Amino acid sequence: MSSDYDNHLLREGISYLKAKEYEPARRYLERALEQADDLDTREHANFYLSQITDDPAQKRKYLDETLAINPAHGEAARALAMLDGKLKAEEIVDADHLPTQSSEPKTSKWTFHLPQMWLTHGL
Repeated sequence: MSSDYDNHLLREGISYLKAKEYEPARRYLERALEQADDLDTREHANFYLSQITDDPAQKRKYLDETLAINPAHGEAARALAMLDGKLKAEEIVDADHLPTQSSEPKTSKWTFHLPQMWLTHGL
């Protein structure tokens, strides 16, 4: 069962992070990680700390910890793939801002020909 204190520290750290006040965010998130008595708090604190640090080794440590707790954490997996050079920022599709689709019908280089007997026998 998680305590209110570690969750309070986590919420404060996230608030500072969103306000782009990185030093207080780091202090709160590190303290939340130290005080965490549940995996959920540890997962989130590690992930948000990975977003603050510029040191690739430290970023990898936080992302590895996040994925060790929750292997299905998509944002952490994506950040680690980018850190490893397996994914480039321009390859990421923002689902909220998809490129517009052309209204032109798509043509295929493939054509399909029905056998002549199907055409003559009404099949």
